[in-house]
Amino acid sequence: MKEYFSTYSKEQVFILDEDGDNYSSFDKAIEFINENTLESERSIKHDFIDGGSGFFIKDGITIKISCSNWDGTELRVDTELLTEADLQKIRQWAKEIYDYIHDTKKSL
Repeated sequence: MKEYFSTYSKEQVFILDEDGDNYSSFDKAIEFINENTLESERSIKHDFIDGGSGFFIKDGITIKISCSNWDGTELRVDTELLTEADLQKIRQWAKEIYDYIHDTKKSL
């Protein structure tokens, strides 16, 4: 999983899949989010032509998700009001979604 800070949008960006034409990654990310944020607000739309976008709330933090032909599947979070501990939680959660998408979980 790649990660960078966008100086343009002032958001931390977590790249879950760089292939913009791979909408199944977006679907798997949504599946994971829906299973793991049962008690939180979320709004995610999927368009098979333009990709998809939306947001969800995890531990009180609003996280954006998007998929486009240009950028692939990404999570984005505004870091202005986050502590380093909050950012670490989001980073770990993004890694869990990445592992779920790419089925990289190690068997015991």
